[in-house]
Amino acid sequence: MRCVIWNVLDRRDRYGDVTIVYGARSVADLVYKRELEEWAARADVRLVVTVDPGGETPDWSGEVGYVTPVVEQTAPRPDNAVAVLCGPPIVVKLTLPVLERLGFADEAIFTTLENRMKCGRRQVRSLQHRLGVRVQGRPVFTAAQIKTLPQEF
Repeated sequence: MRCVIWNVLDRRDRYGDVTIVYGARSVADLVYKRELEEWAARADVRLVVTVDPGGETPDWSGEVGYVTPVVEQTAPRPDNAVAVLCGPPIVVKLTLPVLERLGFADEAIFTTLENRMKCGRRQVRSLQHRLGVRVQGRPVFTAAQIKTLPQEF
């Protein structure tokens, strides 16, 4: 996700609203804290950082709550937009319906399935063949493609 975010920020004039919702189990689990501070300081980016309940510290000033409801409360606009999502399978599973309720089209929601790739390359090649997509690097799929996958993914 970090590469996607930096790519968008490097080409900021090409994009409208940018909303980043970032969550971690605890304050200690937050990564790239200096970059989070840079993004938060930008007037042209909306950054919401949240930690799971119980993961906050006394000096924590961000949100406390699971990512899925925070995405719903943040309500990024789906007009002429895409949503890029990654995280543990349960977060992906629970966030996809939220993005759909917010109005994001299945073809405008992109996510990784890294944690669900059971046998690496062979599994990715099988998915590429079945879905008719080519993957370079990490496997990234739209919500529309995910809906066509067998349950084991």
